[in-house]
Amino acid sequence: MGSTFQADIPGNRHNAQIRFTASAASDGAAARNDETFSAPQNIEILGATWTPTGADQGAHAASYRRITLVNGAVVLSSINMTASIASFSSSALSGTATLADGAIVAASQVTVGGDHATGTVFRAGTLDIEYRYI
Repeated sequence: MGSTFQADIPGNRHNAQIRFTASAASDGAAARNDETFSAPQNIEILGATWTPTGADQGAHAASYRRITLVNGAVVLSSINMTASIASFSSSALSGTATLADGAIVAASQVTVGGDHATGTVFRAGTLDIEYRYI
């Protein structure tokens, strides 16, 4: 039995989005996104997907961007851009989490490896979060 009546509804699934509205050059700094998501009650994050909306997201094995979904300093899920992602197609982040009512979820992107490589260009895009009430 869930903590609220809504948690007991079959098919209890909801979505939230965190948008990255600007692309970053290959030497662009790592940054936490200003847009956040606040857990409306106790929730379980079931998954997250990254969809670039700028040009296709290039790939590079040694130098790439990592997108993380975080609650404070705790990483909830992440994706490494070591494979190309076509614009407006999505890729799943790995990881799930349970969060308390009011927990703040944010997204960040960081460069892993060297700068100025093809894979370190970060494209504008949307991080979609699927969750359910518990």
